[in-house]
Amino acid sequence: MEELEAMRELQRLLLRWTCQQIKKQAERGNYLIFESSQRCRIWDEACGAELSELPGAQVVVADAGAFGAVDPDGFPIIKTHKFILNNSNMA
Repeated sequence: MEELEAMRELQRLLLRWTCQQIKKQAERGNYLIFESSQRCRIWDEACGAELSELPGAQVVVADAGAFGAVDPDGFPIIKTHKFILNNSNMA
């Protein structure tokens, strides 16, 4: 269990760095997009939640199967992704 938590802490460092870069991108007035599986723990982390509060940020949820993702047998998959972006044309 300790090994798993150590791995998660390393991932949190990367996530915090990524969130910092996204915030800088937004501060410069540039477009941003951040995506992960809707069930991912990223969305439970403070910095992941903060991204949705950036000026102009939109949260979009999309099912990969609706956009052509299929399993090995060719059937549409059910995998929901969550996006945070700041451009309605990308939504």
